[in-house]
Amino acid sequence: MTSDFPFDYTGYLFNIFILIIILVGLGYLSYYLKNKGFIKPLKILKSTSYIKILDRQFLEQRKGLYLINIGTRYWFIGTSENGVHLIDEIKNEELNLGLKQE
Repeated sequence: MTSDFPFDYTGYLFNIFILIIILVGLGYLSYYLKNKGFIKPLKILKSTSYIKILDRQFLEQRKGLYLINIGTRYWFIGTSENGVHLIDEIKNEELNLGLKQE
């Protein structure tokens, strides 16, 4: 009996099986080393205190208003499904006057 297929896939399937075993082994090894403290987690985005959300008000499920501070400047921004929109920049004096009136 001869095979109807002119190509034998056994070698490729064996290579894929070996590759899957190697990948699972590397995943387990990295998990083990990370839990033992040999590998430190990557800190791609460091948390900084330069950007602060001073206040937020949600208007609807996906819409909101934010008062943010970056350095010495303040912005009033709106968020929606369409993106983030700058409403106005607030001067430091205006912000202090608004807080003192309350």
